[in-house]
This record gives sequence, structure tokens and C-alpha cells, in this order.
Amino acid sequence: MVFIRRNLPCYSEKENEVVQTKQSVGVGVTLKEICNDQTWFQVLFIEADPGKKQISQTLETRPKGKFAEEEFEEVFIHNPEDSQAKLITHCLPSQGVKFPKELQEDLSDPLYLANYYATARTLFQTRKISQLIAQSWWAYRIYQDFLESLEPQNLERRKQGEPQKDDEYYYHNGNWEELLADLDKFLLDNSHPSSEQKIYIENLKKDIDTHEDKIRQIVFDILDGLIAREIFLTANGSPRGITKINTWHDKNSDKPDPYSTSGSSPETTMLILPSNRSWTGIRLALLFAGQVFRKKYIRKKYFIKKDDDKVESKVEYVVQDKYYEQICQPIMSTEEIVSHYAIELAIESFHGQIDEIPMGLGFDLPYLKVKIPYPPIPTEEQVKINNLKKWFNAPDDSNGESEDLGFFVKKNGKYTTTIQHPTPPYPYIPISTS
Repeated sequence: MVFIRRNLPCYSEKENEVVQTKQSVGVGVTLKEICNDQTWFQVLFIEADPGKKQISQTLETRPKGKFAEEEFEEVFIHNPEDSQAKLITHCLPSQGVKFPKELQEDLSDPLYLANYYATARTLFQTRKISQLIAQSWWAYRIYQDFLESLEPQNLERRKQGEPQKDDEYYYHNGNWEELLADLDKFLLDNSHPSSEQKIYIENLKKDIDTHEDKIRQIVFDILDGLIAREIFLTANGSPRGITKINTWHDKNSDKPDPYSTSGSSPETTMLILPSNRSWTGIRLALLFAGQVFRKKYIRKKYFIKKDDDKVESKVEYVVQDKYYEQICQPIMSTEEIVSHYAIELAIESFHGQIDEIPMGLGFDLPYLKVKIPYPPIPTEEQVKINNLKKWFNAPDDSNGESEDLGFFVKKNGKYTTTIQHPTPPYPYIPISTS
């Protein structure tokens, strides 16, 4: 399989003058050739640095094989089908959204490709982006409720001249271990609420181990939602937020740094370079491709015996060096974010849009500009917080019940060409554009 080569009209600087030039995607090599260990890829690593009171965001650029180095010991992937993927190299290049294995077996059928796959994949992508937006809203709303619950303590801290525990302290100063532990305690305190308290967790089982396991997953979902929201809100204008670009260098080679060259080569065809229209939104593009990772945290619970012989439990979250977790599962492929879509965010808008980009005489990728809507975070009256959670946690497979919000439909144990819920059932949440 080779990259598609297209002839497109290009507009010169003279008004309405069309110049027919040869434009192409890729560099005339097969997919197998560009997916080997010598192909360069970009991965964004987001790491809390409480010592420097900042969040470090490093754009790591290196050949695929070099992501297997020991500093990237193990990764944890969101997609259950990829549960055996333990290295970042297993994620590169990204395939984007994945269909169930049974449906993937039909990809050799041209009728299936033409009449089902292309449309279903586009709707699957827009659904996944919509779910990610909902997760970012859900996370921020719980986070704000958590911060409000600390106001009495912060009042005392102000009186004592001590620093407040606010958004700046927890998130932006990188105190994520403390944030996770305090969120854990907050959620446990609200697990069996009175009628005056908000319900964040429904249908918890009585078994305490299952209960706490669910709390732990919710805490991580909140952190990932906050990271996604920050990337959404800073997506336009420039690749701001990136604190460092690390580029691997082979001392035994005279090949130039890929960022210092113009044009594409077989080794760099999977990179978003500064000449690419996607460069300004590279963090959002990499997020959609599943190429954004954060450090992994583990939950530890201690039992402390006090002087009165009472036993008190304490929960801590500890960062694991060299272990990383994917912020969200892939939605777009690496090729799509490099060559197909230049992604922008339409802040406080409910409407998405796709525009074809006029080609200049200097060839720049991608071909299409996509504006993804990101409306203001809804209030509880507009969308209930548990409906946000229900939407972003909706399974890919439907069990046949309308309430499960599944996408793929089975009949007699086999997948059909029917899809359900490409859009959320809650009108405020937008369907994205892809």
C-alpha cells in the first residue's frame, strides 16, 4: 500500500489564477517502509514538577526504535484490546479509533469499505472527541466542587499567613500526588451523601475493595480530564505549553536535526514540523492520536495505630518514574494529524466546521482545517454531572439496550452494520467535527 498522490489546483499570488501543480501526500514509499524503527515520531510527555512549581511538557522526537530505551520503561494504554502493549513503540504510528476485531476482518470487502466503514469510522471519531470534551467538563466540575470544599480550611490558612490550597497550588504548581490523595478523600467522603450533598458516584457496591478501586479510577479520570481541558483551552495560536523539545541525535550520523530541515523524507513523514499547518495545534493533534502521556501514579493505603489504640487509614498516591499512562485512547491516526487535518478549537462555540485549505505554490500540509466546538462548561441545570460521566464512559459495544449508549450493535452474537448513539443524548454536549 502506498500513499495517495493527488493533482490539485494551486492558487498563485495573482487573484483567481489557477496553476496546475503536482501535489502529493507522503514521499512515495510503502506503509511498511515508514512504520519501521527508523521512522521518527513525536510524543508529548506531561509531568508534574512540584520542586519547580510547574508542569513540564516535553515534546520527545526520536526514531520509533529509540522509544524502547530504558527511560521509557513501560506504558499503560487505554484501549483494552491493546492491554498487552507495554512499550510506546507499540503505539506508533497511531491507528486512530479501532473497530472490534470481528468488524476489522471485513476490511478486505470493497462493499463493506465503501458502504459502511468510512462513514462509521468518521462518526466513531466525532463521538470519541465529544466524549473527551464531556470528560474534561465532568473533571473540571468535580475539581471546582473539591476546591470549594477547602474554603473553610483556606480561610484559616489565610489567617495564619500560610499558602492556600487552590488551583494554582494543586494543578499548576505540580502538586499532583497531593491532589490525587485529597481528591480520593473528598470522593470517599461524598460516596454516601446526604440529601444536601452532590452525588458523584452512583451504584457503588458495598464491598470496600471494589468501592475503593472505583474511587481510584475516578481520581485518574479527573486528572486526565483536567490535562485534556488545559490542552483544549490552549490549542490555538502557537505550540504554547511545550516547555522543552528533546530531539534524539545519533553521534555517528551526519543527518541534520529534522526540525532544521524543510520538506519531507521517508524517516520524517510522520512528524508535524514547524512548516506544517498543524504545528500551532500540535499538542491537541498528538492528544487525538493518543501520543500524549503522563507519569503513572499508584495508590497506597496505610493503617496507622494511634495512641488510643484506634486504627486510622491513610491514602497516598506515589509517582512511578519510567512508567507512563496514555491520557486518552487514540481517535485519529498519526497520518491524519500530519497530512489530513489541521485542528483548531472553536472556543465557546457549539458548531464544528471543516474547510478545504487553498494550496499555495509552496506546498504545506494538511489539506483540511477542522474547527472543533468547545462550548462553555454546562451547569448542573444544563447537563447533570452524572450524565456527563455516563456519556464519556459509554461503551463502544451496545448490549441492545438504549440506556447503555453503545455504538456498535450486535444481532445473534454478530456485529451488524447498524450503529447507535453517534451523538450524545444530552443536547448541550456537541458532536464534534472530523
